[in-house]
Amino acid sequence: MTPEELANKIRGLPFAEALSPDVFAGFADTLDTVGLADDLEPGAVLFTEGDKPSDQGIVVLTGAVSIQKPGAPETEQPSPELLGEMTRFNPTGHRTATVTVSQPSSILTFTWSNFEKVARRRMSEADFESLMKTLEEYAWQHFTM
Repeated sequence: MTPEELANKIRGLPFAEALSPDVFAGFADTLDTVGLADDLEPGAVLFTEGDKPSDQGIVVLTGAVSIQKPGAPETEQPSPELLGEMTRFNPTGHRTATVTVSQPSSILTFTWSNFEKVARRRMSEADFESLMKTLEEYAWQHFTM
């Protein structure tokens, strides 16, 4: 996938419209650099609720995932979707949901530590802080859903 194709896919992320053009470009460029592409079939488990802290983030580029949280109905989330951001900002770091691939999907996996390291080098401090604030707000929206 070219950098332009990746940018077009992630432009549909729910928080992307809140990013300035420069911040979005830095976000897309960083994902292009640190992300590892994979194709998954239905039934593949991405995260299990209660798992120990992990540094892994995932962007679902195509397809869909099923999200199961304790005490809530199962939901299907179509692509694009960012997963694993709650672990980055949740003080306990434990996974808060079980996420399973529900349709054939293409994903990017990355580590948050590498993402942040690369983003800090490629973005101005203000743009980096803006991106991280937006990601944290998105994480807490997921947490309260």
